[in-house]
Amino acid sequence: MLRRPSLLILAAAVAAGAWLRPQSSTSETASDQAKGTTVTPLTRSWERAVPAQDTPDGLETLRAAECGECHSAIYEEWKTTAHALALEDLQFQAEWRKDDNLWLCLNCHTPLENQLERIVTGLKNGDFRSPVAHPNDRFDATLRDEGITCAACHVRDGTILGPGLAEDAPHPVASGAGLLSQQMCEGCHNVQEQLSETLICTFATGDEWRASGLAEEGKGCIDCHMPAVMRPLVEGGDVRPGHEHTWMGAGVAKLPQLVEPLRMAHVPGYDVEVRARRTSSDTGEKVLIDASIMNARAGHELPTGDPERFITLDLVLLDDSDVSHWSHTERIGELWEWAPEAKQISDNSLKPGERREFHYAVSLSHGVDDLLFVEIIARNHRMTEENARAMGIYGRYPLAVETIHQYVSVVEAREERKVHEQW
Repeated sequence: MLRRPSLLILAAAVAAGAWLRPQSSTSETASDQAKGTTVTPLTRSWERAVPAQDTPDGLETLRAAECGECHSAIYEEWKTTAHALALEDLQFQAEWRKDDNLWLCLNCHTPLENQLERIVTGLKNGDFRSPVAHPNDRFDATLRDEGITCAACHVRDGTILGPGLAEDAPHPVASGAGLLSQQMCEGCHNVQEQLSETLICTFATGDEWRASGLAEEGKGCIDCHMPAVMRPLVEGGDVRPGHEHTWMGAGVAKLPQLVEPLRMAHVPGYDVEVRARRTSSDTGEKVLIDASIMNARAGHELPTGDPERFITLDLVLLDDSDVSHWSHTERIGELWEWAPEAKQISDNSLKPGERREFHYAVSLSHGVDDLLFVEIIARNHRMTEENARAMGIYGRYPLAVETIHQYVSVVEAREERKVHEQW
């Protein structure tokens, strides 16, 4: 089997320290200078982490658990998210190991300098595999393991950014309007780079949102992924406007114990409709099935983000004894060839508002007189079983979530008008 290249998963995704190996990094020396090495400065946003932050007065650390002592509801939400698991995530760990724990991946998976063992300041001769780095005397291993932690977004210059309304907070507070901006999300969710023939980073969610027209309507990421909520910001506090910190996406859990809670809370971004009718002619009996799937609620393509994600729509023609007479699967998403060079083969992802129709004519065997049904199952997939096996994570990592499961009766042709009127 050909080696798959790494995908730089510079998006929502936190890990046990035992899983981490030292970051590959170097420091410029006099010998390097003598050899004519040129240090190229870092210029792209994702090449740098958020600058190291001081612990605000009134707090002992920048760690999420300390935030959770007062902001318990938000903390409990965050713990179940892809943000909290950004470093621990088995897919990220497998991809990261294949590229020798490449330093730049951490700028989105542990985005605060306080979380990095070494600080990269430049690249030798512009080569991303030859970083110029120095030890970080402000490194906090516990904070590192929290992935995309509270402080990465909410702490700047010794102040907690948020609503900024609390007059009796135990720490300095200020209004952080930028926290709800597109730029806050797009720093990691809109990065598209090909660093080598086999090493790519392709996240175009921000560009997809701009193409959707929702920007003109004043709608952005937080409207769906951080819904507004009225609740106390702290235990025992006044009820006030705030936002959920769940960042719900495709609903595929990162940990087995989160599969069912996420499935119950998830609402798919697409709608599926299926109609089926039975017809007779001189050539025999057929079932005509009309199906559609529509990107009804997402302001970006479905699927989006990691190009390994895809959607399947399974249709099965059953009789009332659960005997299958036909089945078919539609696949929606990107297809890539990974070796010897990474390149996209196709992409049939659903654009915002797009409705896609499928039509099937199923010939019935002679003597099928039973009532017939079409079983419909839609699933969101994180990756294929083949890729999970290649990464060594198959059986330990949730790969898909069932989003829709329903049945539609097959009607006789003479009943078709009545059924259409009901629909």
